[in-house]
Amino acid sequence: MKIPNVICNMSVPMALPALAATGGDDPAVRKRAADGIVDQVQELAARLWFDSMWNSVAREYRS
Repeated sequence: MKIPNVICNMSVPMALPALAATGGDDPAVRKRAADGIVDQVQELAARLWFDSMWNSVAREYRS
């Protein structure tokens, strides 16, 4: 199974969440962005755990 690249390209500046009218920081938008990152990391960790367990079971079955 190929896992897609989830690491951001940090060679270019990243946009930060900001209010369009003032350019100021919006804590709600920043939290939503951070929550999205946390969700993606948790999903990847769960997928990696499942794959490792599946491979372990498959090895036992084949032997």
